[in-house]
Amino acid sequence: MRVMSHVSFDFSKIFPPELPLRPEQIALVVRRGSHAYGTSVDGSDEDIAVVYVPTEMDLLGFHNLQDGRQVKHSHSWPAPTDGMAHSLQQAFRLGVSSNPTIFETLGVSQEDVLYETEVGARLRAYVPKFLSRRVAKSFYGFAEHNYCYDREGTNPKALMHSMRLLLMAKEILTEGKLLVKRPDREALLKIRLGMVPAHDVRADLHRLIAELPALAEISALPDQANVPDALRECMDLTKLAWGSPRS
Repeated sequence: MRVMSHVSFDFSKIFPPELPLRPEQIALVVRRGSHAYGTSVDGSDEDIAVVYVPTEMDLLGFHNLQDGRQVKHSHSWPAPTDGMAHSLQQAFRLGVSSNPTIFETLGVSQEDVLYETEVGARLRAYVPKFLSRRVAKSFYGFAEHNYCYDREGTNPKALMHSMRLLLMAKEILTEGKLLVKRPDREALLKIRLGMVPAHDVRADLHRLIAELPALAEISALPDQANVPDALRECMDLTKLAWGSPRS
């Protein structure tokens, strides 16, 4: 795969030795999480996300049937560098489902792209085609998870992430924009630092939750992403990575 951009990238500093990926499989490496949102504070973890292309043997071979090994489409590893790796196929599958995690991975600002091949660049360029009215439910679901995880409803970090997700959903539905680097960084940081009363934040969250269904109804976005088109692009990018002719 032709490398489009990188910054003195050393894979060994990010990938643990046991991760079963080779550098030539990597299509995209980005900085994600609070550093990508612009809401990091002292001590915030360095989060990394990776998109890789499975080998032809993994996708087309039979060895996984022979030895009982399933082809994994995602991997994660712990600190000091928290990481998550998704296969290209999983990235498309999550994309057409309006999954917030993959949107936050593919929609980062250019400054947070650490390594990118032609395949990675084309995948990121495809993101606008993933956007659909489904974000109302998917982003709400993730926001609710954050909120419910904080049983007292008073954890500033959980409240901030719930607010961020709902605001992103509103922007996607009304403007068709995926803004991972938050333009409202200062307001979100005030929530995270506990400078805004929790009951005020909860009131704003409930207001946004009530707005989303109506915003989805009038949104100019399609009801869902074009799955056949996404499938063709996924196949073309896989073939490009393998050096095979496109369909």
